[in-house]
Amino acid sequence: LVTPLVDLGSSQPDYLRGAWVQGIRTGLCVASWDNLTNKGLIQHLPDFVTVWNRAQHDEAVELHGVPPERVVVTGAGAYDHWFDWAPSTTRAEFCRRVGLPADRPFILYLCSSPFIAPHEADFVLDWARRIRDLGDGPLAEAGLLIRPHPQNAAHWQAVDVSGLPDLALWPRAGANPVTDGAKADFYDSIYHSAAVVGVNTSALIESAIVGRPVYTLLAPEFRDTQEGTLHFHHLLHVNGGLLHVARTFEEHATQLAAALACVGRPDEQGRRFLQAFVRPHGLDTAATPKVVEAIEAAGTGAAPDSRRVPFWSAPLRALLAPLAYALLLRLIWQERAKVRRRLGSVLRRARRHGLRRRARPVVRWAKRRLPRLASDRIRRRVGTRTMGRFVARAVCPASVSTAAGRLKPGLKRLLVGAIRRSIRLRPLRQVARRAVLPAMTSGVATLQRGLADGEDRPARASRTTERRRNGVGDAGGGLVRALHEHGPVVDASNLSARTLRDLLRSTRKHETPIIAGPWVGEVGFEVLYWMPLLRWIAEREPWIKERLVVLSRGGSGHWYRGLSSRYVDIFDYLEPGELWETRQRNAPLARSGRPKDKQFEMAAWERDLVDRVRQRLGFEEVDVLHPSVMFLALRHLQREEAIPRVRAMSSYPRLEPPELGPLAGLLPDDFIAAKFYFSAAFPETEANRAFIGSLLRTLTQTTRVVLLNTGMLFDDHWDFEAAVSERLLRVDHLMTPTNNLHLQTIAISRARSFVGTYGGLSYLPPFLGVPSLSFYSRPDQFAQHHLDLAQRVFRGPEWATYLALHTDHLDLVRSLTDGRLAAPR
Repeated sequence: LVTPLVDLGSSQPDYLRGAWVQGIRTGLCVASWDNLTNKGLIQHLPDFVTVWNRAQHDEAVELHGVPPERVVVTGAGAYDHWFDWAPSTTRAEFCRRVGLPADRPFILYLCSSPFIAPHEADFVLDWARRIRDLGDGPLAEAGLLIRPHPQNAAHWQAVDVSGLPDLALWPRAGANPVTDGAKADFYDSIYHSAAVVGVNTSALIESAIVGRPVYTLLAPEFRDTQEGTLHFHHLLHVNGGLLHVARTFEEHATQLAAALACVGRPDEQGRRFLQAFVRPHGLDTAATPKVVEAIEAAGTGAAPDSRRVPFWSAPLRALLAPLAYALLLRLIWQERAKVRRRLGSVLRRARRHGLRRRARPVVRWAKRRLPRLASDRIRRRVGTRTMGRFVARAVCPASVSTAAGRLKPGLKRLLVGAIRRSIRLRPLRQVARRAVLPAMTSGVATLQRGLADGEDRPARASRTTERRRNGVGDAGGGLVRALHEHGPVVDASNLSARTLRDLLRSTRKHETPIIAGPWVGEVGFEVLYWMPLLRWIAEREPWIKERLVVLSRGGSGHWYRGLSSRYVDIFDYLEPGELWETRQRNAPLARSGRPKDKQFEMAAWERDLVDRVRQRLGFEEVDVLHPSVMFLALRHLQREEAIPRVRAMSSYPRLEPPELGPLAGLLPDDFIAAKFYFSAAFPETEANRAFIGSLLRTLTQTTRVVLLNTGMLFDDHWDFEAAVSERLLRVDHLMTPTNNLHLQTIAISRARSFVGTYGGLSYLPPFLGVPSLSFYSRPDQFAQHHLDLAQRVFRGPEWATYLALHTDHLDLVRSLTDGRLAAPR
């Protein structure tokens, strides 16, 4: 079973072909309302396809050529749970949480994905103002709740809505409804609303299930992603349509005013739509059992015969290999001829202007670089992946790839070396290192992810070519070069002192500065993995300290003291909101639908940032030790041997307390530092808010507490807000983006102990000799091995206590201690 099958570049068709060869039944379960209309085509037909409704049935038949007898209409299983849900809180409590008046109805605006509305914030703010101006009575006084799309929340970080009365933006960082808490929040926001407005999002369907009328405005800026998409027409036309459509703000305001006049009345238009689009077998008939029936029915018939690969396919591939290489060479020579013609044009223009003598060295240099220039142009012309697949399929049968994937790591490395030595022509080597090698050695992970251009040292690529490939401007004439992308082949699953020397060999020889970073990820990973890795590197290669420049954010330079020659703060170059938006916009999506926050490769915007740092520091060229070196190594250590292997390539020293600096005279002599924020492992629920409030009240009865809230939003975590009192202090009035982590470090280093949310900053106190007590409520929302590593690292007598507890565990402790919680020592 596969889904969605139609993503561009997906490997799922290969699974279907493999099953077809083996005689295994195959099925496609369409998971979303737009899978069959806004992606690719089904190239290899499965034995059966389950769809939501008759409209998708027709799409599968007409657009994808699936025989009608293979298509089964089941309903939308993705929405089954919505029909059985109930609100988790009262309307008054919900309005208090989001900051809206509870005595008036509110309209919910559901934002769309970046594909539909990439810059929706400006439109939404204008929509809110126009609604206020055009409305009177209930519409003018109604609350407005804006809910950002989880994949498009970044550009809301810097938006100020304080000037708009009775308008709330919640949750500001977006929340994908995949956990129980996030689902409940999403449901409550719809259930307690009077009407729902949106551009083009599946959440409009969920709103109809809850029973709320759904409205849209056909705005000119969204014409292509509303009426220009096939799935939007389902919302307009299926069984009378779901949406109440307006083409002007005036018409839209009139519709919303009518909705507020009849709050609580069932929306018959939405009900008719659901009967046709979501549950075509009846609103009381769930779709998931229908999907199960279709799968079981497919399994009851006779299994298809397995298909043997013809014996002549292997020699045919061998015969086609020279043709593949010949076609590739033809492309290369075509591009070389184009480059030569352009160089000739340069010389002729130089001759006309009397500059031929000056231009000649440049042309000679360019001719030496023709193979690389040509291969670069080919990559842009036909795409590395396409070209690599073309060559790989001719050279490497599927059986070879399968066999290679079963090899032990040592044999895989031998295979890599053999390929590198056998391919002498540089353009072909470019293809091999980018595409053929991964196809032949699936499972081989290398820090360099390919083949080196030279012998054992990284090639110093031409600056023009590097800038063109990396998308980095170079006003200063320098070079930004990532070590792990241009170094020798290094097995990431076996990072050691030897592989480290291989990685750093070239930069040590050429004495270029090394920028470690940019680190833009979570504080927890920085403290627990990145900083210890850099210290381990510096201990084994002491020469690197004089040339290492740490590029991080938030004023974390004290953590790297004695490790590098200089610390540079990212927030001197980018505003926090700008950094967050850039990360979200450029990050690939995880299975949950949220952008990945791990730096598995160096993005173009990171290269541009490093180049700006290089220019400001006055370096001609720099090498970059990028966090992807660490993440690629950790990716292969998520097993039983992970913790000892991580500790073997990490150094965990104690940190000296920093100077008091701006906090001199402000911190009490005896206090507890507290940092509570909401995350996936500790979501913002009434239970968690009550837990924090109760804990802070208990602590402040016997000692003072300093809250480490920043008053700023850097990512999708937001602080718990508490009122200041005589025993509850805050220092966020002194915090800026470039010093917030430094001030938090100062406060923690002077505290008796630390208490807060598990993850992130909770790892830092033991480095400063301060006990750390942290809490979580959703253990399924974090990887357990991170906690295991922290507990093992901080187990020795030289470390302060580190303890992470489930919130339920504290209730047990309280019950055993008669409600009195002893202060940590």
